[in-house]
Amino acid sequence: MNWLPAIFRRDSVPSQQRSYSFSTEVFKSDPGWFQKALDNTNTADVGVNTAVYGCVNILSQEVASLAVHHWKLDDKGSRSLVKNSQATRVLRKPNPYQTRSDFWLYMMRSLLFNGTAFASVTRNGRTEVAEMHPLPPRSCSPMVNPETGDVFYSMGDFGDGLFRPDRVLPASEVFNPRINCNKHPLVGETPIAAVVYAGATGNSIQRSIARFFGNMARPSGVLTTPKPLTKKQIDELRDQWAAVSQGAAMGQTPVLHSDLKWEQITMSATDAEVIASYNLAVSDIAMAYRVPLFMLGDLSKATFRNVETLMRLFYTSSLRFYLEHLENALNQLFQLDGENEYLEFDIESGLLRGDLESRMTALSKGVQGGVITPNEARRREELPPVEGGDEAFLQRQMVPISLITQIIENEAKRLTQQQPAAAPAGEDDGEDDTDEEGEGEEDAQRSYFDYITPKGLQ
Repeated sequence: MNWLPAIFRRDSVPSQQRSYSFSTEVFKSDPGWFQKALDNTNTADVGVNTAVYGCVNILSQEVASLAVHHWKLDDKGSRSLVKNSQATRVLRKPNPYQTRSDFWLYMMRSLLFNGTAFASVTRNGRTEVAEMHPLPPRSCSPMVNPETGDVFYSMGDFGDGLFRPDRVLPASEVFNPRINCNKHPLVGETPIAAVVYAGATGNSIQRSIARFFGNMARPSGVLTTPKPLTKKQIDELRDQWAAVSQGAAMGQTPVLHSDLKWEQITMSATDAEVIASYNLAVSDIAMAYRVPLFMLGDLSKATFRNVETLMRLFYTSSLRFYLEHLENALNQLFQLDGENEYLEFDIESGLLRGDLESRMTALSKGVQGGVITPNEARRREELPPVEGGDEAFLQRQMVPISLITQIIENEAKRLTQQQPAAAPAGEDDGEDDTDEEGEGEEDAQRSYFDYITPKGLQ
């Protein structure tokens, strides 16, 4: 297979083969990396940074919680759910050893940690997609035939016999979503590459804090005395002090003698800025993944009034991209045009599943506005249909503005025709008839508004 050269040589480290454990190799794409001291962060495992791990968990778990539905449009433009298609069956159970959520958790974590994700496709006797098997991203890489431009993939496996794909597969047999294709259209790059210094800073601060509390890297105070002490006396004094102030003996009252004095060591202004520096690193990481800080535990700018707004912002500005990105890749895999027939994550049912009030409010407004029928609303809540609920309803007072004048005139004319006959000449009924015409018009208008006003509001 010499006619299938890899896009990048092995010595140039393809992006999809980089693990989330960053080393000097991350920076070697920069020609001047050796002059810029970029290899100083080669010990920083940015992938296990708390903020990075939190962002990846939030995005991957949100996607994994959503079902994928197959929709098809009819001639009138209304869509219907396809429940028995091959795409529906495969996305409900991708393979024998994974559930739907297991599959999407692995795929999203691979995508966010490595910038790309791979799944090998197997087909049935009708050449339909039958199963999807996730593969480790570091063992797979895209390749291009230089003569035809066709895309192939060099495939690897987990090495334990779970699933062994063919060594080389055409692009039609591989599900390969990717993000941040900065160097090549087929090679993705993880968002961690943009925050490698912020992640390294956060890890350094966490390690320093761990040493401080674990090993007491900075003493809380010192013992002083004007008398000179030998090394043996200093060691004995240190051991005696530790015996009554550390471990299970912490909190006991030590007794000082021989002019010994205890001097407390306070935190300097530089040490106090450690928290601010760590918060800045977390903010940079959250910015790269576009995850709101309150979802990472920072509630300094979150209130009871704006949490709902922040959640909507997260769904629309961050999560929506990944959903549409995966939907496009799935449509291409299952050969759907994406317009008349397409796959879609059920974001409405998934994300509003725990918000009963918002769900009921939306359904009620949809029914009252004639957008959906009562049975369609009940079907979304998995409730049985009711008789007469398959027709859209609209309140009777809702009429086009252009017809209001005509309706009033027609109603006034009808009421005028229903007026009782005039009294015989010469007979006086004792009432003043000078304003009968005006009263008739007012009665007509009043009757119209009574007609369009719901009975409960009259």
